[in-house]
Amino acid sequence: MEKTQEMLETGSYGSLISKLSIPTIITMLVMVIYNIADLFIFSYRLSDRQETRISLSSGSLNILKVISDYASGIPPFVVNLVLMVVSTFFIGMDYVNIVNFVRRILPDKWVIVTRKIKNYGTKMISVYVKSYAFLMLVAFLGAAIMKWVILK
Repeated sequence: MEKTQEMLETGSYGSLISKLSIPTIITMLVMVIYNIADLFIFSYRLSDRQETRISLSSGSLNILKVISDYASGIPPFVVNLVLMVVSTFFIGMDYVNIVNFVRRILPDKWVIVTRKIKNYGTKMISVYVKSYAFLMLVAFLGAAIMKWVILK
């Protein structure tokens, strides 16, 4: 890793191009030659229907590549948001089945502990939400009173 960093910082452009881009170009050429050879070999052995299937599968791969290239331009926040909403929907639909499955695979002692953790967590979250709601109400009332006093 240090050698690569040093090479990038102090190396000449010619050596960087030869060391970094030529292997990639060779790999691409090998793939092109393989695809051409594959096409010629299969075209002699395959019927028209089989060639059509190969061309359709190749076309569908190209379509998937275009879709994935387009999807990579979407901000990760949007993708995460959509995945969160969809997964929440499906988990909500199967919540009872998921809970029953987890209860079946866990030992009885662990089921009791997880139930206690769930009850404690829900109580803690409800207290947290109530306290923040109270703080927001107090802040709103204070701001409203200050505005009423100043405008009067």
